[in-house]
Amino acid sequence: MKRKFLLALLSISMMIACTIGLAACDFGGGHSHDMTYHSAVDATCTEDGNIEYWYCDGCGKYFSDEEGKHEVTDITIAAKGHTWGDWEVTQEATCQEKGSKTRTCSVCNETESEEMPLAEHSYGEWQVTEKATCTEDGEQKRTCEVCGHEETQTLPALGHTWDDWQIVEEATCKDGLRKHVCETCGAEEEEIIPASGEHKYIDTVIPPTVDEPGYTLHKCEICGEEYKDTYVDITFTEGLAYQLSADKEYYILTGIGDAIDTYLYLPASVNNKPVKEIAAKAFKDNAEITGVYIGSGVEVIGDSAFDGCTSLKDITLFDSIKEIGVGAFEDTAYYNNRDNWENSALYIGSCLIDVRETALGTLDIKDGTHIIGAAAVADCGDISELIIPDTVQYINDSAFYNCSSLEQINVHDGVETIGGGVFNYCSSLQKLTLPFLGETLNSTETYIGYFFGMSDGYTNTKLIPKSLTEIILTGGVAIGNYAFYNLVNLTDISLPDTIKSIGDYAFSGCSNLVDFVIPANVESIGIEAFKGCVSFKEIVVPENVTGIGLGAFGGCSKLESITMPFVGQNLDGKGETHFGYIFGAQSYSNNENNVPESLKEVEITKAESIDDYAFYNCSSLTSITIPDSVTSIGEDAFWGCSALTSMSLPLVGEKAGKEMSHFGYIFGAKEYDYNNDYVPKALKEVTITGGTNIGNYLFSGCSGIKNINIHDSIKTIENNAFYNCNSLKSIVIPDSVTSIGDDAFSGCSSLTNVTIGNSVISVGDGAFSDCSSLTNVTIPDSVISIGDGAFSDCSSLTNVTIPDSVTCIGDSTFSDCSSLESVTIPSSVTSIGYEAFNNCGSLKSVYITDIAVWCNIDFSNETSNPLYYASELYVDNKVVTNRLVIPDGVTKIKSYAFLNCDEFTSVRIPDSVTSIGFMAFANCYGLMLIDIPDGVTDIGASAFSGCRSMTNVTIPNSITSIGGGAFSDCSSLTNVTIPDSVTCIGDSTFSDCSSLESVTIPSSVTSIGYEAFNNCGSLKSVYITDIAVWCNIDFSNETSNPLYYASELYVDNKVVAEQLIIPDGVTNISSYAFTNCDGFTSIIIPDSVTTIEYGAFYACSSVASISLPSNIRVVRLFCDPNNVTVDTEQKSIPLSLREVVIVGGDHITDGMLKGFSLLTDITISESVTSIGNDAFRDCSGLTGITIPESVTSIGGDAFRGCSGLTGITIPDSVTSIDYQAFYGCSALTKIVIPKSVTKMENSVFLECESLIIYCEAESKPSGWSQYWNRTKRIDLDKYTYIPVIWNCTNNEMDTQGYIYAEIDNVRYTLKDGIARVAEQVKSIKGDLVIPEEVTYENNKYKVEEIEWYAFYNCRYLTSVTILSNVKKVYEYAFSGNIGLTIYCEAEIEPMYWYNNWNYSDCEVLWNCKKINGIRYSLGSYVATVVIQDKDVRGSVKIPDSVVYGNITYTVTGIVDYAFKGCSSLKSIDISQYVTSIGNGAFEGCTSLESVTILGKVTSIEDNAFNGCSSLTSINIPDSVTSIGERAFYNCSSLASIVIPKYVSSIGREAFKGCSSLKDVHFENRYHWWYSTDSEATKGTYIDLSYNNHEYVAAEYLTSTYVEYYWKRS
Repeated sequence: MKRKFLLALLSISMMIACTIGLAACDFGGGHSHDMTYHSAVDATCTEDGNIEYWYCDGCGKYFSDEEGKHEVTDITIAAKGHTWGDWEVTQEATCQEKGSKTRTCSVCNETESEEMPLAEHSYGEWQVTEKATCTEDGEQKRTCEVCGHEETQTLPALGHTWDDWQIVEEATCKDGLRKHVCETCGAEEEEIIPASGEHKYIDTVIPPTVDEPGYTLHKCEICGEEYKDTYVDITFTEGLAYQLSADKEYYILTGIGDAIDTYLYLPASVNNKPVKEIAAKAFKDNAEITGVYIGSGVEVIGDSAFDGCTSLKDITLFDSIKEIGVGAFEDTAYYNNRDNWENSALYIGSCLIDVRETALGTLDIKDGTHIIGAAAVADCGDISELIIPDTVQYINDSAFYNCSSLEQINVHDGVETIGGGVFNYCSSLQKLTLPFLGETLNSTETYIGYFFGMSDGYTNTKLIPKSLTEIILTGGVAIGNYAFYNLVNLTDISLPDTIKSIGDYAFSGCSNLVDFVIPANVESIGIEAFKGCVSFKEIVVPENVTGIGLGAFGGCSKLESITMPFVGQNLDGKGETHFGYIFGAQSYSNNENNVPESLKEVEITKAESIDDYAFYNCSSLTSITIPDSVTSIGEDAFWGCSALTSMSLPLVGEKAGKEMSHFGYIFGAKEYDYNNDYVPKALKEVTITGGTNIGNYLFSGCSGIKNINIHDSIKTIENNAFYNCNSLKSIVIPDSVTSIGDDAFSGCSSLTNVTIGNSVISVGDGAFSDCSSLTNVTIPDSVISIGDGAFSDCSSLTNVTIPDSVTCIGDSTFSDCSSLESVTIPSSVTSIGYEAFNNCGSLKSVYITDIAVWCNIDFSNETSNPLYYASELYVDNKVVTNRLVIPDGVTKIKSYAFLNCDEFTSVRIPDSVTSIGFMAFANCYGLMLIDIPDGVTDIGASAFSGCRSMTNVTIPNSITSIGGGAFSDCSSLTNVTIPDSVTCIGDSTFSDCSSLESVTIPSSVTSIGYEAFNNCGSLKSVYITDIAVWCNIDFSNETSNPLYYASELYVDNKVVAEQLIIPDGVTNISSYAFTNCDGFTSIIIPDSVTTIEYGAFYACSSVASISLPSNIRVVRLFCDPNNVTVDTEQKSIPLSLREVVIVGGDHITDGMLKGFSLLTDITISESVTSIGNDAFRDCSGLTGITIPESVTSIGGDAFRGCSGLTGITIPDSVTSIDYQAFYGCSALTKIVIPKSVTKMENSVFLECESLIIYCEAESKPSGWSQYWNRTKRIDLDKYTYIPVIWNCTNNEMDTQGYIYAEIDNVRYTLKDGIARVAEQVKSIKGDLVIPEEVTYENNKYKVEEIEWYAFYNCRYLTSVTILSNVKKVYEYAFSGNIGLTIYCEAEIEPMYWYNNWNYSDCEVLWNCKKINGIRYSLGSYVATVVIQDKDVRGSVKIPDSVVYGNITYTVTGIVDYAFKGCSSLKSIDISQYVTSIGNGAFEGCTSLESVTILGKVTSIEDNAFNGCSSLTSINIPDSVTSIGERAFYNCSSLASIVIPKYVSSIGREAFKGCSSLKDVHFENRYHWWYSTDSEATKGTYIDLSYNNHEYVAAEYLTSTYVEYYWKRS
């Protein structure tokens, strides 16, 4: 700064030199330089200094000497640069938070900070989270012990550890097999052993048929390889018997017929038709037959066909055979030949004929066998295992009948037919594998009972063994009706994918069936197909199913999940569409009763719609998945699904994209406002699998949902979509989304994490507001606008980075983000909205890249700028400390730019700047130095508000206006000079400049804004140049004026002290012009002033006198212009104001001094001719006033309420007195009305009850109103008239002849020797004893009567004693009296006393007699000391009893105030029977020295001895338990006192003012405490327990605790 000054000075000097040439200095010879001395200035670390030098103003040169002999060209001492100390770590870096380090210049103490990079993680030991196996990689993790960061590492797979190879199948003519096993995981690996050796062929001759030639088949019995060659010719037997089949398509061989051969060659065809069957018993018992060759076309050999052919020993059968009947070859030679049996089994060719019943263990049917004949293995009860080779094609009826030990049967897929009852009575059968149900693959008898001899499925359970628990079906296309009906023991069944239908009741009653898979190709499921499958937990209905029968899954009471392609009866939506239909519900209303309570999860896979009420009241469901194929969901579709915890659905509401798009619609909510009422509270997760937008209010108010998954087809999230989803914990917004609507996630108070997709362009107003648990959010570079309040109330958010794409940050965007610590704002941002960062109290750091750009951001208010809270501003990641440099070229520093940057101590503003915006540097608490360049024309409101370290500021002359609050709260600023260029000082410009001592305000200023100098409590001096100009400044309120605080006003550098004189010529004085000038005691305002605005002298509390024109209402001078009411006007009148001088004018304006209750002196100018209405109304402190002779009229209510006015003279110039002019002048006792008064309005003296009117006129003038002297008894609602003395200059009696006189402060009317107590002045007070007679002007008058209203409203009287001489008391004599006691000597009310004499029902004590100088009230043998005459003197003894009229009365009490004011009373003895001493009984007995109490007094009441200043001795008897408030107040001579042991309470100030009291002895010193509350039951303990407590006790009672109530527990 200094260097700038020097360079500027040099430039100016050179210009001067150019202008005036060489006139100043003669360079040709000796001359005299015009030198200015400049002392040496040391260079600092950052600022240049200069050497000591002299500067010549003439030649513009610098010299090192005053004589100008030694010229110097460089006076500058370059800045030294900082001398930095070592770096000190101020915050250690952690793996979670960067650290910082600071170093300090040892010369200037400036500090420099630098960021420290993140530290390495501090990991613990590796922990294996997943072990590596032989084939799968494992995983291990370790965790940072500081921040919890996890690092994961892969553990490679271990590889197998194989054992030795084991031969599974030796290699023969076909490949063999070996395997080995991993010793670690048990995995198996197999390997082929290449084939070795020759084939072993079996030859079979196949004879020709009608259609095909014959051949010889050679087939390897090991591997099954076969080949064919030449046929061997055979001659067939003739003469056999045949018959045509029923369909006449083939022949049946029925018997031997005419054949004679014994070796039969049975042909394959006859008459060109095939022979397919040999009838039952066709050759039974034919003993001739020795051999039989059965042709290759024969398929069936009937029961017992060759039974009993005992010679038959050679039998040839072909593979064409499909059925061999029971006993077909029994008892043949072949059958009976043991050599033909192999391991108990008899084969004929590839046909198994029979197995002996004695067979044991495993029956391994020979490979190559193609048929197992009927009952072939029947009754083999000891066979436990059966091996059926793959070659078997046909299993005939009852093949395994009664194989009671068989536990498992596997019928392979190659079998083409299975006979009925094939497994009948296999009672141990546990597992059965079948290629199909029924006889053949396409059989209609598709029920399991067929294999056990049942004729229908309904009777399945009769013969099916209970041991059968598992069935594997490997083929077939249908599961028929009742197929597995009621197989209660069945636990497992497997169906092939070939199955297309499941019939009615197919599995009904399979109550122990557990794991069941419906084949993928099933298309229909019948009625009650799975009814009663109570062990089902999970069902998957394949997508190919198009229809499901009623109750298909009814009674599946343990079912937990079901997957199905549609809801209801049919895929096409025809028929019933409610979920409960498949469980037996006839309508949706029965869903609840039929859907199993155990069912939790439902997944629909293929439906196009979910109809109305589809899942109505499915209250046990917890999860529902709806497929993308669904395009509409009906009304109330999920009504009452109260247990739902998760849902997956492609749309919400009625239809995709339709109006009813709020989530609650499907639960019964007609509007989104009811979402929360209808959406199940248990619903925690929702997955949206389709659609392009999430509509307005979609999930609004769904307070229970914790997780919502949004599909990547969604493009927009509309307004309020997730509003108040306050359980939502995280959300991932996919990259497909381009916009997030207003309040989209507002109120999601549990939301902790948000991922915003990279395609989002706009974030709407309030989008994430009130997400109070949100800790982190990444705003992608795609975002170009962030709406108002977008992240407001995200109270857990810690840091935010605004991407470069954003140009505008909306209003309240981050307001109330109370945990936000740092924010990065890019240079792209040009505006930040209202309160964008409001209440971000944890903000520490703001990161920007360009100061110049920052200066031009439009901040809407102070909390738009994050610097309002942040303590660190980083530019290009370097913190700005101490000095802020605004770059050259910046022309504006916009509003709030550097608000609250309290780290700055100085700011460099370049010359290019022309304006400094609103609050631009507000609250820069550390800012001490700022240069405001001359180019600045405008300083915005609050620009430097709160710069509390700034002690001085130079406001350049270029400034024309200073904005409101520009320098408010600059609490170190000590003085300010406003330049002449300024015309307006804004609101609060210097408010709270608590150190400001002086201010100079030029005459150019015409207005000063609201509270411009508010709270400038240190202001002492205000400098102005012209009082007249000052009077016209427009001040907005009291603290706009610096005089509100300043005690000194300087005009042309001369202080204005005590008296303020407004110059002549001033016509107006503005509001607040001299506010709070409490140094002024006198104000003189000239006649030229025509208007004084409200509050011109507001709060001038010391003004004692004021002189002003008569046309000004004085009250307006002092009242607050912003709060003008009758009440506030009165309260604003200075308490010091006693005198008013009215100068000039002819009329005192209406209400001029109305309400000036403390005024004592009013001077009225002799120019005044009229006093306006209310002119002096309620000037209650005024006791007298002089009305000048110039006055001719007194206006209505002019002196109304002047209750202190005791006298007033009405001059002869007055001709009229208006209505109620003296209303309420209650202290007036006399007034004289001159003859000049010709007009008198009604009620002029209303409520002047003490007044007597003296009129110079001899009688009422005609211009006087009828009721001019009327007054009203307000309490009684009665009018009376004030006494009038006419012709008062010559007469003192009224028209009735009464004289009005005041004797001993009591008013009487006197006439004919009789005195009547007249109406008294209202101020009469104390205790009054009406005497027997009075004397007036040497004449005695007996007091016999008390007039009407005599004591009306005499509220200060405490008692009146009426002696027996009073004969009459008139009506209302005592009315309006409060607390008055009347003591009457008469024993009863006299007969001439009027009925309403005691209208106020005052307490009356009759029979009050004075006995031995003391007055008592005598009752039933009891006397009470009552109010005494004040002349009681000397020593008084209250006796035990008194005698009156021969009756003895025991004295038991002393009434309140009995001896009050008996100032001559010296001592009092109180009898032993007195039990109470009333309030104030001896108050003011100033001569009372001693008190002796002999009686049984229990309490000394309040003020009992108050003011007994001579009292030195008193005894308090043991009977006393309490001492009242102020009981001994100001008993200043009392030196000691004993507090009896039974006293438990002492009232506040009981001994206050007892200045001599040094000895107080408590007979009971324990358990005392004090309190401010008289009703308290406990308080603060008082310690009186120590010895010699008397002095301390006295100190406590008279001083320390004198203001408290003392009590003892």
